[in-house]
Amino acid sequence: IVKQPATSFGGKPEEDDEKFITRVSERLRHKHRAITAWDYERLVLEEFPEIYKVKCITATENKNPADANVTVVVIPDVSNTTPLPKEPKAPLYLLEKIKAFLRKQTSAFVRMEVKNPKYIRIICNMRVVFSGESNREGKYINKLNEELKQFFAPWAYDQTVDIPLGRYIEESLVINFIAQREYVHY
Repeated sequence: IVKQPATSFGGKPEEDDEKFITRVSERLRHKHRAITAWDYERLVLEEFPEIYKVKCITATENKNPADANVTVVVIPDVSNTTPLPKEPKAPLYLLEKIKAFLRKQTSAFVRMEVKNPKYIRIICNMRVVFSGESNREGKYINKLNEELKQFFAPWAYDQTVDIPLGRYIEESLVINFIAQREYVHY
Protein backbone atom coordinates (compact mmCIF):
# COMPACT_ATOMS: atom_id res chain seq x y z
CA ILE A 1 0.00 0.00 0.00
CA VAL A 2 1.34 3.45 -0.90
CA LYS A 3 0.59 6.43 1.34
CA GLN A 4 1.19 10.09 0.61
CA PRO A 5 1.18 11.90 3.96
CA ALA A 6 2.01 15.36 2.56
CA THR A 7 1.24 17.34 -0.58
CA SER A 8 3.58 16.54 -3.44
CA PHE A 9 5.79 19.05 -5.25
CA GLY A 10 3.27 19.48 -8.07
CA GLY A 11 0.65 20.81 -5.65
CA LYS A 12 -1.61 17.77 -5.95
CA PRO A 13 -3.44 16.64 -2.82
CA GLU A 14 -3.35 13.05 -1.68
CA GLU A 15 -5.31 10.83 -4.06
CA ASP A 16 -8.22 9.04 -2.40
CA ASP A 17 -9.36 5.55 -3.40
CA GLU A 18 -12.22 6.75 -5.61
CA LYS A 19 -9.96 9.09 -7.63
CA PHE A 20 -7.35 6.34 -7.91
CA ILE A 21 -9.88 3.86 -9.30
CA THR A 22 -11.20 6.47 -11.76
CA ARG A 23 -7.69 7.39 -12.93
CA VAL A 24 -6.61 3.77 -13.37
CA SER A 25 -9.86 2.87 -15.18
CA GLU A 26 -9.43 5.80 -17.57
CA ARG A 27 -5.80 4.86 -18.16
CA LEU A 28 -6.80 1.28 -18.99
CA ARG A 29 -9.45 2.59 -21.37
CA HIS A 30 -7.24 4.90 -23.45
CA LYS A 31 -3.91 3.11 -22.77
CA HIS A 32 -2.17 6.52 -22.84
CA ARG A 33 -3.04 6.96 -26.55
CA ALA A 34 -5.25 9.70 -28.00
CA ILE A 35 -7.72 8.21 -30.45
CA THR A 36 -11.17 9.54 -29.56
CA ALA A 37 -12.10 13.04 -28.42
CA TRP A 38 -12.65 11.65 -24.92
CA ASP A 39 -9.07 10.32 -24.90
CA TYR A 40 -7.61 13.72 -25.79
CA GLU A 41 -9.62 15.41 -23.05
CA ARG A 42 -8.72 12.90 -20.33
CA LEU A 43 -5.03 12.84 -21.24
CA VAL A 44 -4.77 16.63 -21.03
CA LEU A 45 -6.70 16.83 -17.75
CA GLU A 46 -4.57 14.08 -16.21
CA GLU A 47 -1.22 15.51 -17.34
CA PHE A 48 -1.90 19.22 -16.73
CA PRO A 49 -3.54 19.99 -13.35
CA GLU A 50 -3.47 23.71 -14.22
CA ILE A 51 -6.16 23.04 -16.86
CA TYR A 52 -9.75 23.23 -15.65
CA LYS A 53 -11.66 22.08 -18.73
CA VAL A 54 -10.89 20.60 -22.16
CA LYS A 55 -13.08 20.27 -25.24
CA CYS A 56 -11.83 18.26 -28.20
CA ILE A 57 -13.38 18.82 -31.61
CA THR A 58 -12.57 16.26 -34.27
CA ALA A 59 -13.21 16.43 -37.99
CA THR A 60 -12.18 14.38 -40.98
CA GLU A 61 -12.14 15.72 -44.50
CA ASN A 62 -13.80 13.50 -47.12
CA LYS A 63 -14.55 10.89 -44.41
CA ASN A 64 -10.94 9.66 -44.73
CA PRO A 65 -9.37 8.88 -41.33
CA ALA A 66 -5.95 9.81 -42.74
CA ASP A 67 -7.17 13.43 -43.09
CA ALA A 68 -7.93 13.83 -39.41
CA ASN A 69 -8.08 17.31 -37.90
CA VAL A 70 -8.22 17.76 -34.14
CA THR A 71 -8.83 21.01 -32.28
CA VAL A 72 -8.25 20.94 -28.55
CA VAL A 73 -9.73 23.91 -26.67
CA VAL A 74 -8.48 24.41 -23.11
CA ILE A 75 -9.61 26.59 -20.22
CA PRO A 76 -7.09 27.13 -17.40
CA ASP A 77 -7.95 26.71 -13.74
CA VAL A 78 -8.52 30.25 -12.45
CA SER A 79 -9.81 29.28 -9.01
CA ASN A 80 -6.77 30.78 -7.25
CA THR A 81 -6.64 33.92 -9.39
CA THR A 82 -7.66 37.31 -8.05
CA PRO A 83 -9.54 38.99 -9.56
CA LEU A 84 -11.19 36.27 -11.60
CA PRO A 85 -10.66 36.92 -15.32
CA LYS A 86 -13.67 37.52 -17.56
CA GLU A 87 -11.95 35.62 -20.39
CA PRO A 88 -9.84 32.80 -18.89
CA LYS A 89 -7.03 31.96 -21.32
CA ALA A 90 -4.02 29.67 -21.01
CA PRO A 91 -0.61 31.19 -21.77
CA LEU A 92 1.07 30.37 -25.10
CA TYR A 93 3.85 28.31 -23.49
CA LEU A 94 1.24 26.04 -21.88
CA LEU A 95 -0.63 25.59 -25.16
CA GLU A 96 2.64 24.56 -26.84
CA LYS A 97 3.46 22.21 -23.97
CA ILE A 98 0.04 20.53 -24.30
CA LYS A 99 0.47 20.20 -28.07
CA ALA A 100 3.93 18.63 -27.67
CA PHE A 101 2.54 16.20 -25.08
CA LEU A 102 -0.38 15.19 -27.32
CA ARG A 103 1.93 14.74 -30.33
CA LYS A 104 3.57 11.87 -28.43
CA GLN A 105 0.19 10.27 -27.70
CA THR A 106 -1.38 10.35 -31.16
CA SER A 107 -0.80 9.38 -34.76
CA ALA A 108 1.71 11.38 -36.79
CA PHE A 109 -0.96 11.91 -39.46
CA VAL A 110 -3.27 13.92 -37.22
CA ARG A 111 -3.22 17.69 -37.77
CA MET A 112 -3.69 19.15 -34.33
CA GLU A 113 -4.36 22.61 -32.95
CA VAL A 114 -4.39 23.47 -29.25
CA LYS A 115 -5.96 26.83 -28.48
CA ASN A 116 -7.90 28.99 -26.07
CA PRO A 117 -11.66 29.39 -26.44
CA LYS A 118 -12.96 32.29 -28.48
CA TYR A 119 -14.99 34.59 -26.28
CA ILE A 120 -17.58 36.73 -28.02
CA ARG A 121 -18.21 40.20 -26.67
CA ILE A 122 -21.89 41.01 -26.47
CA ILE A 123 -23.38 44.46 -26.80
CA CYS A 124 -27.00 44.79 -25.72
CA ASN A 125 -28.97 47.69 -27.15
CA MET A 126 -32.31 48.10 -25.43
CA ARG A 127 -34.73 50.56 -24.01
CA VAL A 128 -35.57 50.15 -20.36
CA VAL A 129 -37.98 52.10 -18.20
CA PHE A 130 -36.97 52.04 -14.55
CA SER A 131 -39.47 52.03 -11.72
CA GLY A 132 -39.23 54.38 -8.77
CA GLU A 133 -37.42 57.70 -8.66
CA SER A 134 -36.39 59.09 -12.04
CA ASN A 135 -33.34 60.87 -10.59
CA ARG A 136 -31.69 57.51 -9.85
CA GLU A 137 -31.62 56.30 -13.47
CA GLY A 138 -27.81 56.57 -13.61
CA LYS A 139 -27.50 54.29 -10.62
CA TYR A 140 -29.97 51.82 -12.13
CA ILE A 141 -28.16 51.79 -15.49
CA ASN A 142 -24.85 50.98 -13.78
CA LYS A 143 -26.51 48.32 -11.62
CA LEU A 144 -28.18 46.72 -14.66
CA ASN A 145 -24.86 46.73 -16.57
CA GLU A 146 -23.11 44.97 -13.68
CA GLU A 147 -25.88 42.39 -13.32
CA LEU A 148 -25.79 41.71 -17.07
CA LYS A 149 -22.03 41.15 -16.88
CA GLN A 150 -22.63 38.64 -14.09
CA PHE A 151 -25.39 37.00 -16.13
CA PHE A 152 -23.19 36.53 -19.22
CA ALA A 153 -19.94 35.61 -17.39
CA PRO A 154 -20.86 34.23 -13.95
CA TRP A 155 -17.48 32.49 -13.55
CA ALA A 156 -15.78 35.90 -13.35
CA TYR A 157 -17.72 36.66 -10.15
CA ASP A 158 -18.09 33.25 -8.49
CA GLN A 159 -15.41 30.54 -8.39
CA THR A 160 -17.97 27.77 -7.93
CA VAL A 161 -19.71 28.44 -11.26
CA ASP A 162 -18.78 26.18 -14.17
CA ILE A 163 -17.42 27.71 -17.39
CA PRO A 164 -19.57 26.29 -20.19
CA LEU A 165 -18.22 25.70 -23.69
CA GLY A 166 -20.39 26.31 -26.74
CA ARG A 167 -22.94 28.23 -24.71
CA TYR A 168 -25.81 29.81 -26.63
CA ILE A 169 -28.07 32.39 -25.01
CA GLU A 170 -31.52 33.09 -26.39
CA GLU A 171 -32.61 36.71 -26.64
CA SER A 172 -35.73 35.88 -24.65
CA LEU A 173 -33.58 34.74 -21.69
CA VAL A 174 -31.86 38.13 -21.60
CA ILE A 175 -35.19 39.98 -21.81
CA ASN A 176 -36.63 37.80 -19.04
CA PHE A 177 -33.54 38.38 -16.87
CA ILE A 178 -33.90 42.16 -17.25
CA ALA A 179 -37.64 42.09 -16.63
CA GLN A 180 -37.09 40.26 -13.33
CA ARG A 181 -35.01 43.11 -11.85
CA GLU A 182 -37.03 44.88 -9.15
CA TYR A 183 -35.93 48.33 -10.36
CA VAL A 184 -37.06 47.72 -13.97
CA HIS A 185 -40.61 48.76 -14.80
CA TYR A 186 -40.49 47.42 -18.36
